[in-house]
Amino acid sequence: MSDHGVPSEFQGRIAVIDTQISAPLVESLSGKRVPARTVTRSGVYKSGFPDQLSHGTVCTALAAENFPKAELLAVSAGLDSRASVEDVCAALSWCSSQNIDALFMSMGVTQGLDAPMLCKAAQLLAAGGTSLFCASSNNGLLTFPAACPWAINIWQGPYGAGVWRYKPQWGMDVAVGDFSSSLLERLGKSDPIYRQRTTSMAVSFAAAEIMRVGSVADLPKFPFSITGSKGDLEEWNIPIIRILGERGNLPLLMNQFLQEDYWAVFASPNIETNWPEMRVQVKSISELASLMPHLQKINLLFLEMEDENGGSDVPWDLEVNLDAEPLSVIFQKIKQAFS
Repeated sequence: MSDHGVPSEFQGRIAVIDTQISAPLVESLSGKRVPARTVTRSGVYKSGFPDQLSHGTVCTALAAENFPKAELLAVSAGLDSRASVEDVCAALSWCSSQNIDALFMSMGVTQGLDAPMLCKAAQLLAAGGTSLFCASSNNGLLTFPAACPWAINIWQGPYGAGVWRYKPQWGMDVAVGDFSSSLLERLGKSDPIYRQRTTSMAVSFAAAEIMRVGSVADLPKFPFSITGSKGDLEEWNIPIIRILGERGNLPLLMNQFLQEDYWAVFASPNIETNWPEMRVQVKSISELASLMPHLQKINLLFLEMEDENGGSDVPWDLEVNLDAEPLSVIFQKIKQAFS
């Protein structure tokens, strides 16, 4: 695959959810006429955003460049550049009734407290047969709904040209290196910001390559090593709580913290990753350390790690036994320890 990619032959119906998408400017940039709607929690309107190079306008024009034969639909979430979670959920829900084959979305949240609503709206759209291609954050933080199992999570990094299968076991599906775009090259002549590459810009490029090869599983494996160490964990300023005993009540404990606006994640080698439930599989301390940069916004990490996985060497801050005390006591103990 060249770094210019191959325009997709896909002829289905694609929706782009973003903000302030100017349909006339998309047509001017790409030569493709794109119907546009604005969706908020209050209703659906015909779009009339000014002809400005907004984030949404550029991402939609890139989708037109990478999918010249597809039928595109531009969906602006909210009335300005700062769409609320409720507006984005309304846009996802509206797309569920529009016979969308694929969705490109360069929006999301990196705060788990807002994740459940977005994950549910995205799940309902995916359940109807829509393939979701969602951008992760540019700084590598865990992003929703991109990290959900019903979405393909795309991020871009400073690597050579390529599109690779990254870490699907963590909901981090696809990594994109450097890539070229005739649209971005034209825009970059007058504004240097378009000479850079971002995750948002990479979504439709990656989607075209995934569709070309067949699936994420058919992409080549990410060729670079990204590892962490125990020292990285020791420098982490987020509390690590090692849990002992039966973990059947752990979701209840995590939900108690959620009710008080604390975002907690559970890591263990004995579970499957499920980000909507805030669970992630890690098989060793080095794996946990390499995952750490993506979790910088969480408030608490619950860890189950057996000694044969390096559990005796984990730099945890507190140890609790779920069998030894009532959850209410454990909840207060953790709050007092890290207040």
